[in-house]
Amino acid sequence: MRTKFVSLCCLCVIFSFIVDVTKGGVVLTSRRNAKKLSVSQSQDAFKFVIFGDRTGGNAGGLEVLKKAVSETNSLDPDFVFTIGDLIQGYCTTPVWMRQMKEFRSIMDNLEMPWFPVAGNHDIYWNGPGKPAGGHRGNFEKYFGPVWYAYKHKDCTFIALFTDEGDPITGAQGFDRPEKQVMSDTQKNWLKNILQKAKDDKHVFVFMHHPRWEKGRYGDDWGNVHEILKSAGNVSAVFAGHHHTLKYAGLRDSIAYYKLGTTGGNISDINRQNGAVDHIATVTVRGDRFKLSVIPVGKIIDPIQQQFTHDSLLAKNWYFKSPKQRTFEYKVNVEKTSGTDQWLTVGIGHGADDSGDNGMHYRLINAKGKTIDTRFLWHDGIDRFEYKINESGEYTIKLYDKDTEFKGKYPGNGGTILIQKKTKQPTN
Repeated sequence: MRTKFVSLCCLCVIFSFIVDVTKGGVVLTSRRNAKKLSVSQSQDAFKFVIFGDRTGGNAGGLEVLKKAVSETNSLDPDFVFTIGDLIQGYCTTPVWMRQMKEFRSIMDNLEMPWFPVAGNHDIYWNGPGKPAGGHRGNFEKYFGPVWYAYKHKDCTFIALFTDEGDPITGAQGFDRPEKQVMSDTQKNWLKNILQKAKDDKHVFVFMHHPRWEKGRYGDDWGNVHEILKSAGNVSAVFAGHHHTLKYAGLRDSIAYYKLGTTGGNISDINRQNGAVDHIATVTVRGDRFKLSVIPVGKIIDPIQQQFTHDSLLAKNWYFKSPKQRTFEYKVNVEKTSGTDQWLTVGIGHGADDSGDNGMHYRLINAKGKTIDTRFLWHDGIDRFEYKINESGEYTIKLYDKDTEFKGKYPGNGGTILIQKKTKQPTN
């Protein structure tokens, strides 16, 4: 009888624990009389990322894209969407194919699925032999459909095509309203998808051109918006094209966002106003979502930041007299093939109290070329880092050029530490 009672008590404890989990998180502690901690609610949450425009002549755009891909892998979202202008385009098929392969070779390093949206750079054709629809056929063959829907965790994600062209002439462009009209075919498809998604918690829409801004886009978006409004569960619309980040507000409970660039060109005026390459992260939690924008280059994965440091030189130095105005140090650097390595130079010093109050620093590479020169004037530590591309002897020079050599601190003095930093491979 006692055994049955103990078993029943254990069962009650287990049952109580399970009920708590369904309400939210559980705090376990052996401490008594402590403040009760709040717990998270148990909800089916997930996260996705959006990349902005990648075009516009930025020579380093592909490097920015590579960085964005690496950092997105660190964030580990469920998937990634783009908002178009993946390649420079405006070309014939051979150039388009090269650019497509270049873009895909970077994006395919994402560790999660990614979904393309077609922009004008991806579709428009310049040159002889233009087929109907420009590069639409190439896009659908090598990237995916120009309009489609994706279902994920009680949500639907819709990619729309905003470069169908003039419905009468087929002429493409975003310079006149008649070229920015959504076809009845695409509108009817959209209505059908929204009907199938009527019980979803959220519907998110992606497209390249922010047609809600009217002007050269005309008024056709009003018709599309009414379709989205009628669905009742469209939460947000995302677009790009203008390389500027802007929240356009709520319209009938639908949030409109225009995203900036992820490797695309940023004009000088926009950069002065704070524009940066970025990725957007969207967290969906129950009946709500939140969007955050993260500049590319600001996410740190500690696994990707593992380095070894090999000391090459460590010395104290001091300019003791007017006759001794220069120190010169030489270090041999062996470049290890297949690794990323840097030469790091740390100079700790105190500024003197005569003349120019500082000293000059110069680094000369193995070929005798000066690759850095600076004036060090403050009391503290300066650290410099240089990518190592080849083996050889590097020379570091320190100069005190003061015309006077007097006072309480007549000459600079300090320490110098030179190291080779090597990034460790990740498994």
